[in-house]
Amino acid sequence: MTPLPAPRGVSAPGATAAVFDHGAHLVSWVPAGSSEVIFLSSAAFLDSAAAIRGGVPICFPWFGPGRTGSMAPAHGFARRSAWTLADSERSADQVVLTYTLDDSAIVSETFTSSFRAVYRIGIGQSLDLDLTIENTGDVEFSFEEALHTYLAVGNVEQVRIEGLDGVDYLDKAAGGTACRQDADVIFSGETDRIYRSSADLTVVDPVRERRILVTRRNSSDVVVWNPWRDKGEALSDLGVGEWQGFVCVEGANVLDSAIALVPGEAHSMGYSLRLA
Repeated sequence: MTPLPAPRGVSAPGATAAVFDHGAHLVSWVPAGSSEVIFLSSAAFLDSAAAIRGGVPICFPWFGPGRTGSMAPAHGFARRSAWTLADSERSADQVVLTYTLDDSAIVSETFTSSFRAVYRIGIGQSLDLDLTIENTGDVEFSFEEALHTYLAVGNVEQVRIEGLDGVDYLDKAAGGTACRQDADVIFSGETDRIYRSSADLTVVDPVRERRILVTRRNSSDVVVWNPWRDKGEALSDLGVGEWQGFVCVEGANVLDSAIALVPGEAHSMGYSLRLA
């Protein structure tokens, strides 16, 4: 195990944040006058070979086990890779960190295409995340992507998500059953769903008395996940009882929404949070 250096602390107009270069992984965003919005497990593995449980992992170039169901490591290599901090800019509204990753830093037998990834983290009263993937090779390739955002909540059993009523989804917790959402999303057991929607969402948290507004750009899917008690307690990098303290609401392009890029083409996906 190689311990990670401490994350970069960022003091921005209207907020503070923390980001690891490992995975370009944001693990904290605290808007002025509020409490932490991003969940980070107290038992997260903070070493150079592991993914960090919590924060905003970058899933690329596949999601979960990929479209074949056999891709490894889970969620791709981006969240386990050492990204390069290429730029840091400060404006009146935000501090923007720009990270880069390309195929020269990756050893993968599964994904051998030439690419360049640019990830912009805008920190202020809103949190604005933008992931751009460019095909720098001479062969077309396709990929899945997700910004696997862990939102800190008071108690997931009391949370609801507005904005998905009437939307079709794939229920992975029920073996991949096709379903349709009826009313707001609430949580009463293991939840692992891929919704086909680009709509704005609101995470309503009555315990913390706040509403988290989620907007996405060029994102055809939203993944909603919480492992619940049994699976949560079985995760070695999740603290005891901490499954109750988060819900993942992820911007994504996965499965049939995977992105194909011809040589020289680029695709950007954005994800933003703001407190209401």
